[in-house]
Amino acid sequence: MDHMSDDPRSSRPPPRFNLSAALATAGITMEAVPPGGYSLGGSADDQSTAIAAPVISAPVPRVTPRGEWTCPGSRISRSPVTLGQWLRLAQDPQLSRRLEGLLSAEDLARSEARRVTEPEVLIPPTHGSLQASSVRPPHRAFIQQLEPDPPLVVSLQTARAVAAALGMELPSWQVWEAAARGADGRAYPWGDRLDRADLVIEHQNYSIDEESTMGYYFYDQDVYFVRSFGPHVRCVSPCGLTGLAHPGWEWNRSAPGELRCGEDHLLRSISDLGTMAYMVPGLRPGTMAEDDWRRYAHRAFSGPTLACYSTPALLMQSAGGVGELFSFASFRLAARDRRGDDAVSEAADLGEHPHPPAGTSDPA
Repeated sequence: MDHMSDDPRSSRPPPRFNLSAALATAGITMEAVPPGGYSLGGSADDQSTAIAAPVISAPVPRVTPRGEWTCPGSRISRSPVTLGQWLRLAQDPQLSRRLEGLLSAEDLARSEARRVTEPEVLIPPTHGSLQASSVRPPHRAFIQQLEPDPPLVVSLQTARAVAAALGMELPSWQVWEAAARGADGRAYPWGDRLDRADLVIEHQNYSIDEESTMGYYFYDQDVYFVRSFGPHVRCVSPCGLTGLAHPGWEWNRSAPGELRCGEDHLLRSISDLGTMAYMVPGLRPGTMAEDDWRRYAHRAFSGPTLACYSTPALLMQSAGGVGELFSFASFRLAARDRRGDDAVSEAADLGEHPHPPAGTSDPA
């Protein structure tokens, strides 16, 4: 007689999948944004940046609305999701089916291109500096910020899909800003002042002064790029966020109509939000090849505060097509459940719920 059915072990449910453990194994740490009040937003004065562009056709960037926000308690990943973290998650046997197909080969290549392993870079002279000198200027050497494990740089739809596949979401602009600024509402992760002398800034002269078939042509353009945030590279925000002093942009979400832009997503950065990056895509002969600029644009620097934001649509309107440069950004993960790690670990049975197809939005 078969007594296997009498074995109490046969009726036990399968072990619940511990997502927190999988995230920790991949190197992803979730930081708490404690319940309480936070000063968010800014005024029109906060739209001014550390380095101003010569001409701005529209307010770039904008600022989130000023006011007190009460956080019910949330969690956000310490750093933007990196390429290495993604590869470790994708190898997890309980996550691999859910994550399969979310990132394309182009996404991986784009992210890999952000890897920086050399502490110094040599920059050739620009057309403008060549014109200004009778002797060819030498290459310039700049210390650069190391990026041994670069962030994933993906579209908004892909970022949403990855977060949803992990049982989470993109951080709201309120959670991101509260975690970055802290309860005191500081302008930058380290305080209220940005000293350009602390940073390694590359100034490029793209001026053109020449005769052409259309007559005399002059174009004066100075652009700045950040090579390193110096002592701020390892800065930790009041809520434990790292990676804020970093070239490039991060995705946030918002409720439709919640911000003046009317979008349900926005870009955040203390590097640049269009003030510099919008200028160079109107490329002039002899300045920078378009492919070089697309690899370089995330380093554009103007120094907006943490209250600032922009969107690809805003940049498209204000800069005649540059918005497409901002179609890819890094992202953090967020969990709204105030139970924190316990709630994350209870996102069980993930394998039974296939991820949404790439290109779709999560319902939140």
